[in-house]
Order: sequence, then C-alpha cells, then structure tokens
Amino acid sequence: MKDKSKRIALAGIGSAISLLFVVAGYYLDMISLTMNVFATAGLMLTLYKGYYREAVLSFIVVSGLGFLIVNIGAVPFIMVGGSYTIFTLFWENKGYNYYKSLPIKIAYSALVFFILYQVINYIAIDFERFSILKNLNKGLLYFLMNLAFSILFVVYDSLLLLCYRYLKNKVFNKIIK
Repeated sequence: MKDKSKRIALAGIGSAISLLFVVAGYYLDMISLTMNVFATAGLMLTLYKGYYREAVLSFIVVSGLGFLIVNIGAVPFIMVGGSYTIFTLFWENKGYNYYKSLPIKIAYSALVFFILYQVINYIAIDFERFSILKNLNKGLLYFLMNLAFSILFVVYDSLLLLCYRYLKNKVFNKIIK
C-alpha cells in the first residue's frame, strides 16, 4: 500500500508542476514555449522512478485540466510536451539505442507537423501572402517547412534528453528517495 501511495503522490506532484507551467505558458505569452518545455519536468519527475502508468495518467490529467483552463493553449503540451516526453524517456530509461529511435521520432514529428499545419492553415495563416513563399509550389513549401520542423524536433529531443540526464543526476537523486 505504501508503494502505491508514493507513486500516486509523486504523480500528483508532477501533475501539479506540469499544469502550473502549462497555464503559465498561456498567460506569459512571450515565454510560452519555455513554459511548455518546463511543463515536461513534472512528467520527468514521475518517469525518473519508472512509474510509466502514473506518468501516462498524469499526462491525461494535465492535458484535460489544461485544456479546460487554457483551451487551445494546452495543445503544444498535449502534442509535443507530454506524449513525446513519455515515449522518449521510456526509451532512454530502458537503455535502447538512441539512433534506432530516430526514425520513430522523425515520423512522429511529421505527424505533429501535419496536424499543426492543417490547423494553422485552416484557422489563421495564408502562406501565399508572404512574398518569399509565394513563388514556391505548395508541395515544396510543405516539404521545406516539415524538414525544418523535423530538424528542430530532433534538436529538441537531444536537449530534452540532456535536461533529463542533468535533472536525474543533480536534482532528482537529492529530492526523491
């Protein structure tokens, strides 16, 4: 019973941290991307101990409450911060080869980009109004933007793992017994 209570308490603390940063990212517009990256720290706290089920439940709770509080402002955490962090840290904690995960991560980034591109194209941005982009074929424009997004996504992945390793060695070892 004590182990289950500890798992639930750690997941609750991680959820609170993540939700705090998701909401802060919405209200602090200038650093919203930074806040969404910080929101992954709450999940990292649970994943550090290998509590994957609790991390998934924490992600679901933060996504639901975040969507209720800030509506569409929670989408970056839902699509990139939460689910992707769980997958990446699961892969890292199990000791699987990083390079074998890259095709999966790039495919996921292509899926995320496709969804975001469709939503943004539908809601707000007409890419043909940009003078530089007007001369490009729509297929080529999509390919170039997806390529840039995928490269940035791989950089984000590397930085996420770097932050996790730092937190694991310097912070989590001291605060979690």
